[in-house]
Amino acid sequence: MGTALLVALSPHLIVSNSYVLTETLFCFLTVLLGWMVSLFGKKQSLWSGLIIGIVMGSATLVRPSLLLFPLILALFLLFHYGWKKGHRYSGVMLIGFAVVLLPWVGRNMLTLGAATDSRLTVNFLHHGVYPDFMYEGAPQSMGFPYRYDPGAEKIGRNLSSVLKEISNRFEQAPLCHTKWYLLNKPKVLWNWDIIQGQGDAFIYPVSNSPYFHNPLFRVTHQLMYVLHYPIMLLALFGCLIAWLPLTKIGLNHEFLLIARFCSLLLMYYTLIHAVGAPFPRYSVPLRPFLLPCLKISFRDNGKMTL
Repeated sequence: MGTALLVALSPHLIVSNSYVLTETLFCFLTVLLGWMVSLFGKKQSLWSGLIIGIVMGSATLVRPSLLLFPLILALFLLFHYGWKKGHRYSGVMLIGFAVVLLPWVGRNMLTLGAATDSRLTVNFLHHGVYPDFMYEGAPQSMGFPYRYDPGAEKIGRNLSSVLKEISNRFEQAPLCHTKWYLLNKPKVLWNWDIIQGQGDAFIYPVSNSPYFHNPLFRVTHQLMYVLHYPIMLLALFGCLIAWLPLTKIGLNHEFLLIARFCSLLLMYYTLIHAVGAPFPRYSVPLRPFLLPCLKISFRDNGKMTL
């Protein structure tokens, strides 16, 4: 109940619904995916495994960053249920994923001559090479450093050129870029402020909002702002302890799948964006999954639901 209330009060989730962006649809599909996994955890069936794959395929069409997650989830199901059951569940899940994704891959092969548009990968890696999202520390470049970089066109020419640039930067300033990729990128991804936009919870500039004048909205906004970093830290703790032996974390076996699914999804998403561009708006659709992990950290005796 408490975690559901925190999701309902999240300014980022509320505001994102007012924009015509992929965040809203991707959030719906990932929450639907979590709900299907929770049902699967209570009663396993091949049909529910197939639907999980279909939902993941649909979410991947919205956000390609989820592309590798089905393989990770398939390996986890093998680990969780053992080979005898796990290979069947993993198999039908991957079939459902392929049924949705392969027609789009076929379309790309016909129109682009490649399975995916490499420009998306190049831009994703390119936009993440600038420490603190600034070009040479210039404050005016915050959020859009590639627009201020005179060498941006050369860097973003193709995958080879952007990988070469990343390698050169690590050679020239190894400590700075190691810190940026390993520590600061995850922190920026889960930051409160939307860097590429108006700031705070707003992506596009707005002239008016209930958060500016409505007392109830202002109070809930302040509450969520104060709780933001404690929630992040406790969710991180929950992500880690979900992998402890069952007897040590106080979860019933049927809920262990849900707990570890949330942990896998959050860790995967954080790792992917630590490699590329960790803009905070990309984390908004995954924020509902922070709160189940928060609940894990309080060891709710297996009564966890999504």
